[in-house]
Amino acid sequence: MVDHDADTPPQSIANIEAEQALLGALLLNNEVLDKLPSGFSGEKFYDPVHERIYDLAVRLIGEGRLVSPVTIKPYLESDDGVKELGGTEYLARLAGATISIVAAKDYAETIIDLWTRRAAIQTLQDAQDCMADFTSEESPHVALEAAQGALATIAGAASPRPLIHTHASALTEAAYHTQAGYENDGEPLLSIGFKRVDKIIGGLMPADHIVIMGESSMGKTALALNIARKVCAQGHGVFIGSLEMPKSQIAQRIVSQELAAQGRRVEYLRLMTGRVSEDEFRAALLVARGMERDPIVYAEDDASSLPRLMTAANAAKRHFEHAGTPLGLVVIDYLQMIQVPGAKGATEAVGTAARAMKTLAKQLGVPVISLSQMNQENKARENKRPQKGDARQSGEIEHSADVMIGVYRHAYYLDRDIQSQSDTIKKSEMIRDLDRVKNVVELIVIKNRRGPISTAHVYCDLPVNVVEDDPPGHQDQGEF
Repeated sequence: MVDHDADTPPQSIANIEAEQALLGALLLNNEVLDKLPSGFSGEKFYDPVHERIYDLAVRLIGEGRLVSPVTIKPYLESDDGVKELGGTEYLARLAGATISIVAAKDYAETIIDLWTRRAAIQTLQDAQDCMADFTSEESPHVALEAAQGALATIAGAASPRPLIHTHASALTEAAYHTQAGYENDGEPLLSIGFKRVDKIIGGLMPADHIVIMGESSMGKTALALNIARKVCAQGHGVFIGSLEMPKSQIAQRIVSQELAAQGRRVEYLRLMTGRVSEDEFRAALLVARGMERDPIVYAEDDASSLPRLMTAANAAKRHFEHAGTPLGLVVIDYLQMIQVPGAKGATEAVGTAARAMKTLAKQLGVPVISLSQMNQENKARENKRPQKGDARQSGEIEHSADVMIGVYRHAYYLDRDIQSQSDTIKKSEMIRDLDRVKNVVELIVIKNRRGPISTAHVYCDLPVNVVEDDPPGHQDQGEF
């Protein structure tokens, strides 16, 4: 099979089955080659026989020839490695054992990851041997620079995307986006779901990091889930990384929201606690069944560490690609709960997490919405509307965000003031004011790389997780 010596990385850092599956898929369907990551090449295989088979297939396909177990058999009959594996019958076994052609890209990414590990381990082992050899005339700094250069080369070879782009390609991409917007009559290609907010920020843009912040009970999570469902309605998938509540509670909020849209008001708290009538229970089950195919996936409940969360988001993108639905949005609830290995204190952890969310948005090519807690400084102000500096551990959050939206409900503070008001006349006036604003939430765009700073007023009914442009039955005549 594969020869090993003392200097070869262990077999555990290889996946022979993935290599066989990829080759089998390629032999069954030559179009698989076009779907592989751009950083993939024959050298990524652990087994040198597999590398030779792949390189031969690539050469023949490049010459416009069909590659199959039959057509490449003559080229490999004298190959000693192939003979050791069972001769040219091994090629037929490769094709016959393939489980899924669709998964070929996943096989390739697995092979690249394992090659990267082997190459990095070998580089570090070489550097260690050089550093430990005190008889060597080579400076340790030279050895260190050589190792750094080798690791950079490995990183470049492992990258599934090109590391540089020409100015012409950037101009072409810019023209494409302009044309797409023009053909869509100036409307955003992916709406945030609230027309007044779309007018301010231009909709959801690829690679944007959008931070939504507010105090507790302002409606941050309700807003984010409403945006998520509106993105789904536009034919895009959504990945939700909820670190604050389990996915079952998120689902109950969404069921409550859908029931409200159908004219049946069942608060999600009652769904969570089971305080519902039989009719409400049956209606909730019917709604849940109707939403089972909605393109929403969740991070596993223990994906609270930054590396695990990033891995889950990438897995979500692959999931949607296999399903034929583009990933359109990532929602993280919330920044301050992301665990960052090695971080020295909360400020460093949150800053690292915020920068990582911007990196994730660029890697996936989709907007990432991060929810953020607020610090306590606004409590001392008369005007408690969120400001840029109010995001907890705000420095890096501000820098990483393309858009920051503060969520503010005046009714929340007014209700508390009414409870402490002793003057009957003033209390009556405040109750009238509360009735006027009890379902109003202000979405304050406090940072916008692309345009103006402004505020949109929208309707909310938080007990049923509803946030909409306008109240039910309202005729749009501007902000209500």
